[in-house]
Amino acid sequence: MIHRVIGETAITIEHDPKIPTLSFPLGESVKHRVVSDIDVKMGVGNLCVDVPHGKPVLKRGEITATGDRKRIIWTHPAIGSFIESLPMIGSVRIMMPISDWLRTPDILHQVIMPGLMFPLVERRIIAIHASAVIYNGKGILFAGPSGSGKTTLALRMVDKGAIFVAEDMIFLTIDDKVGFVAWGLGDTPRADKAAWNRFSKWNPGKKDWAGKMSISIDNIRHAKKTVVSKLFWLGKSRDGQAHHLLSLLSASFHSINLEQTSKILAKFIEDVGFTKVSHPDEAFSLALKKTP
Repeated sequence: MIHRVIGETAITIEHDPKIPTLSFPLGESVKHRVVSDIDVKMGVGNLCVDVPHGKPVLKRGEITATGDRKRIIWTHPAIGSFIESLPMIGSVRIMMPISDWLRTPDILHQVIMPGLMFPLVERRIIAIHASAVIYNGKGILFAGPSGSGKTTLALRMVDKGAIFVAEDMIFLTIDDKVGFVAWGLGDTPRADKAAWNRFSKWNPGKKDWAGKMSISIDNIRHAKKTVVSKLFWLGKSRDGQAHHLLSLLSASFHSINLEQTSKILAKFIEDVGFTKVSHPDEAFSLALKKTP
């Protein structure tokens, strides 16, 4: 059984011993049992449930989520229904035949994170597409659409002495004392071959299920979380207002709890502010500058 805490939210993961070795680095480890806000049970077999009617509320690769705040069912075209999430209660049930567990290369990203996304939003924890580093003691986020350079920017900053937090997705929590805190998934930096070609001192391994290569997390300085001090938005134009970024920043924007997600993101942008840049080089240059 795995116990983790993200901000003030406790997560317990219980899994069948037949399932391959499970790694869940997100959050802080808790050695003793705590009262869980979210319970995840992972088993071997088929998830025999009815799929709610209506259009999918979220898609991640080949899998789709259908339902509402009370009940979400995730389905895969080859597996069928395999995740039942009760966001408001905080219960997640994941079931697949052992053959599907064994051929799932990344259980954390492909299975657990989709199941947790909606329950986390209900507890004011949202996912956004951004990379994150700590430089000169300041937490810096680089946000933008896919292919905008978030991962490469994080690696360039690490190459200059920054501490790595995340390269693609982070989770935001609110701390009443320090403000917004960005949590990385706690896993290794992953990037395509073109990004790694910029850095001769790192030797990434083979491509994973998403076509990306990675290095061991132990090869770089890293941290699980950081208080957010700066946010850079990578975009081609400089026009537009902060509220236009809401749909672009959030990985959970199509969440069933859209009002909750939008309020958190609006407060995040209001409190932290953002600098819009037209090119990753501009963001890199600004991020290296010392500021109070």
